[in-house]
Amino acid sequence: MARFRCGEALLAGLFRCGHCGRKLHVAYSGTHSKVGRYHCRGSRIDHGGEPCISFGGLRVDAAISAEVIARLQPLRVQAALSAMEDRDREHAEKLSQLELALASAL
Repeated sequence: MARFRCGEALLAGLFRCGHCGRKLHVAYSGTHSKVGRYHCRGSRIDHGGEPCISFGGLRVDAAISAEVIARLQPLRVQAALSAMEDRDREHAEKLSQLELALASAL
């Protein structure tokens, strides 16, 4: 039996049905109710019929996660380079302060 709001579906509330345009819902099943399945309840609500669409969430969530990480990778590299530049600048400032302190002590 599927359970609601027990898992961590990545795209809950973001997908819309291609047939009726309603937001897709997520039902959870599996061990500890953590496997999500996206489905549309529009046809059932409107006409008492079968769901418009239904598909498992594991592959979709994994594919979207991989794509997001791939897109963010260049930003991560840029952030690392920026952090290294900041560290080098701080090191140069400290070295300059120590040289001034040494010069004034002599």
